[in-house]
Amino acid sequence: MNAKDTNKKKILLLRDDDMNFFTSPDQLLEVYGFLFSNNIPINFSVIPAINPSATTESIDFGKGSYEPFIPKQTAGIDKEFPLSDNSEIKSFFSSFYGKYDILLHGFNHKSIAGNYEFDSQDKKKVFQKITNGLEIIDSVFHTQPKTFVAPQDQYSKVTLECLEKQFNFFSLGWIDRKKLPLLSLPAYLLMKLRKRNFLNIGKLVLTEHPGCIFSQFRKTTHEISKLDAYIEKYDFTVIVVHHWEFYKENGKLDLPRYHLFQDKIQELHQQHRFIFFKDFSSLYNFC
Repeated sequence: MNAKDTNKKKILLLRDDDMNFFTSPDQLLEVYGFLFSNNIPINFSVIPAINPSATTESIDFGKGSYEPFIPKQTAGIDKEFPLSDNSEIKSFFSSFYGKYDILLHGFNHKSIAGNYEFDSQDKKKVFQKITNGLEIIDSVFHTQPKTFVAPQDQYSKVTLECLEKQFNFFSLGWIDRKKLPLLSLPAYLLMKLRKRNFLNIGKLVLTEHPGCIFSQFRKTTHEISKLDAYIEKYDFTVIVVHHWEFYKENGKLDLPRYHLFQDKIQELHQQHRFIFFKDFSSLYNFC
């Protein structure tokens, strides 16, 4: 499988996670303004109706702690906050129309004691959350996402069944063979033998990424070296970032790490090709 482009440029997809009702448009502009002004595509993975009682099992933040992108004054409130109720977010994105793509990142991102939102066996509930999430996204961005991102990368075989009917892509950190349908295991083995970073399940394409390169919990220079190696190895790379991770606890931008991010993205922009997920299928043959 090769990219349809005849040149040597690789395909890159920049994915920002966790944008939600509480996200600050000012912070988004501060972090990603250079992308907008330089027409570098970015894909926002959006939580449609964040629930502030959502917790994380990540050892980075402390197992059972509230998700770090939830404001401390609202953390623990067991209530959904639809993105459609935030007029500032609507206004912000309308002013940058055409410079981003929207992905569906779960529904409310609520996880308690390891019970992940989309690692569920309740098909009706999973389908309803997807439907409700798409409705909220459409009301804000006037688009229907064709790419899904599971909160904490956790999902079930039931979720895969639902996604196959609604989406073209399922963007993951890794593809867990234990969660694949039995009929997909030969294709998974072939993926490993061919050293690919994607897997087809029907019309749904599962893609892997090399981790959160610019996380505040990683040595960024070391992670950038890993990113370079990953880009060299594969035809396409999904680069995952979190806008909120570029900020310190005092609300100030972590300038050294942010400048590493900014410089690296601009460098890659000169060397390769950033695209939207919505254009992925037309630029790459997944077979």
